[in-house]
This record gives sequence, structure tokens and C-alpha cells, in this order.
Amino acid sequence: MATRLKSKAYRHIRDGLLSGRWSDGAYLSMGKIAKTIGMSHIPVREAVSQLENEGLLETIPKVGVRLRKLSRKELEQIYQSRIILESGAAKLAARMISPQTLRDLRNNLRSHLRQVKVARSIERQIAEDPLERHQKRLLAPVGQEICRLNTVFHTTIIQATENPHLTKAIEDLHIITQTLQKVLYFPGVKAFVRHLIQDFEHHYAIHRAMERRDGFAAWQQMEEHITNTMAFHLEAYDFIRDYLWDGAGVVDDSPQNAGFGGGESRP
Repeated sequence: MATRLKSKAYRHIRDGLLSGRWSDGAYLSMGKIAKTIGMSHIPVREAVSQLENEGLLETIPKVGVRLRKLSRKELEQIYQSRIILESGAAKLAARMISPQTLRDLRNNLRSHLRQVKVARSIERQIAEDPLERHQKRLLAPVGQEICRLNTVFHTTIIQATENPHLTKAIEDLHIITQTLQKVLYFPGVKAFVRHLIQDFEHHYAIHRAMERRDGFAAWQQMEEHITNTMAFHLEAYDFIRDYLWDGAGVVDDSPQNAGFGGGESRP
């Protein structure tokens, strides 16, 4: 019974991390988690401890538990791992993917395109009136929704391999990089929107390769896509480190910088 409760808590927290529920530095409330899934604190604490041992969470003494922060080197290594694993997964999935999964990917692309159009509209408003700086904040929910759609797109392809070991390995890498998902518009509005468009184009090309059952093309397109994403995320990381982090490379959690998305980027 205790093992089943711990497994349930582990899956609930892990799914939340993968979906980006705690991706902006928010601390996990074990009390709220326990209440949500209807169990005591003990299995939740055990699940959190397991996720810490797996390198996904970290405990800040006298503060709480949150998604682990990354060094630049770790971030680069994680994307290098994703390039190898997900390119291979795309090649395998192209040969196995079902018609329903292809339809799911197509629907995901439609939603992605709608969000890109919203982002381009906001970009035009800012270009026409640069003083309307509050418009930048409207990009935050757009970016968050696209990050969610991106996660769904990738996990759908990974799960199509029907290989649970490969799926977990790649999902863990996605979880670790969630720390940056909600701050990617900091390098600038134009760069952010350009990245959204490139993301959509890459996803479209991957989907087309899947439709053709072309494993080699799927592998190539996925490799190019994640390589491009790595470059953009490293640029975002450098921006955050230079402008929002302290000299030791630790996030400044002071009130003026908390939450990232609510503030203006520095010049």
C-alpha cells in the first residue's frame, strides 16, 4: 500500500514538472500536493526524496523544494543528450506511429500556429508604439502555452516508440530544462517571436517526415530542431545570468526579480 501511494505521488509530481507547473522557480508545497491527490505527507516526502536523488529537484534549507537550477555546462550537456536520444526516437517513431498519433500531432501544430499568430500581432503592436512596453507582458502567456504544446509534441513522438526506458530518459531531460521555459522572451521580442516561428517550422517538418514514414528525415529534422533550440536556450541562459543573476551564478530571489515574467527586461 505504501509503495503504491509513493508511486502515485511520484507520478503526480513528475507529470507536473514535465508540464511546467513549477517551471518558473515556484516551490512545491508538499501539503497541497498531499491534499490534491488525497494522501498523507509521508508518501509525498518519499516521492520528493526520490526525485531529488534523480537530480530533478533540490531542497533549499529553510525555504522549500523546487526544480533544480542548472549550470550553463549542464544545460549544454542535457541538450547534447537530447539531440542523440530524441533524434533516434524520431527515427524509430516514424516507422511505428499510428494514424491517431499523426492526427494528434497535426492538431498540436494547429494550436501552435494560432499562438505564433498572436505573438506576431503583439510584436507588430510593440514595433508601432515602442512606448507600449506593457505589451511585452502579453508574450508571457503565449510563451507558456507554446512551451506546453512543445512538451506535448515531443512526448507524443517519444511515446510512439513504445519504449518506456527511452521515454523516461528523454522526459527526465525535458523536466530538467523546464527551469528556463518561462523566461525565453528575455533576449528580446524579435528574437523570441523568430524562435517561435522556427519552432513551428521544425515541428511541421518533423510531422511531414512522420507522415511519409521517413525515419531518416525525421532523425535529421529532430536533430536540427533541438540543435536550434539549444542555441536559443543558451542565449537566454546567458542573458539571465548577465542581467538577473548574482555574481556567483545563483538566481537572485529578491522581490524585484522574483517571478521573472512580471518585470521588464533590462537594457
